[in-house]
Amino acid sequence: MTAEQLTELLRTTGLPVAYDHFRESTPLPHVVWREGRSNHFAADGVVYHKVRRVIVELYTERKEPQTEALVETALSRFVWSRDEVYIQTENCYLITYEFEV
Repeated sequence: MTAEQLTELLRTTGLPVAYDHFRESTPLPHVVWREGRSNHFAADGVVYHKVRRVIVELYTERKEPQTEALVETALSRFVWSRDEVYIQTENCYLITYEFEV
């Protein structure tokens, strides 16, 4: 999956989407995604299959299960893990989804 395809997939949520960060202040809720550490399959010193780890971050002002469901539906083709924290300094929730492509 290319970066453009992943961005388009996340845009199906109807939320603003950016890679890594928005250049200007963007109202919540919004989605940011980036690549994390790779997990390539290798043998005999050769990479046989490249595996990229993707991190999708959903930022919301309050707990919004319906907004989380939009992102989770968009990511339904992947096996993802989820984490949630409240960022007190920003007064928002951060829901993180991680998966491999």
